[in-house]
Amino acid sequence: MLSSSGDFLKCYLWKYVDLSINKKDMIQLRNIIIVSEDLKELFNRFRNVLTNDLDVQNYVFVMSQIKDNIFVSFMTFYITYYQRCLNSSEKVKINNIKELSNFICYDEEKFKFLLISLYFYF
Repeated sequence: MLSSSGDFLKCYLWKYVDLSINKKDMIQLRNIIIVSEDLKELFNRFRNVLTNDLDVQNYVFVMSQIKDNIFVSFMTFYITYYQRCLNSSEKVKINNIKELSNFICYDEEKFKFLLISLYFYF
């Protein structure tokens, strides 16, 4: 079972930013850091999968902070994981958020694999 998006955000910030970040700091960061509109649109498409608006904000915040080279590595991980689990031979290369959004489109299964991959990778 996946932990909450709040726990995921906290673990991500502890690992990649600073171990001393507390809940107040997380809220402050989430409010001042610019997030990707393309990611917002992607995650809003699947509001029914997520439990609340805070989940959307947390996932969009984390994915907006991923540097381009790490994003490409993560996408390789995501596609490999997706193909192995579904025995898919679909040839896909994702280099940016727009390509990710096009790949997932409205497929709830691909979106859920994205969430699971985020937990495993980060």
